[in-house]
Amino acid sequence: MDADIALPTWVPSNVRLDASASSIPVTVSGQPGRLRVSADPDGSSRTWVELIWPATLKHPIGVFGLFGWLSRRAVLAMAESMPSVTSPPVLTALNC
Repeated sequence: MDADIALPTWVPSNVRLDASASSIPVTVSGQPGRLRVSADPDGSSRTWVELIWPATLKHPIGVFGLFGWLSRRAVLAMAESMPSVTSPPVLTALNC
């Protein structure tokens, strides 16, 4: 599926999604998650991180997500501070 995605207005205009950067498995409060870290396109030492959980490579749809100009350590600490998910997400069909 291809679709245009509107980024929030506070995201710098020169940010591009790095399709070559694959996510890595992480654990958040005992649950599987996926974390992707990308370098700043301007060359600074900051990193853009994206985290979803519970999620796996085979099932990459999570209930929770965090993203931003954060360190890997910071985003995982923030995720650990949130309540854990004890039941699977409820999915619904659109346009029914």
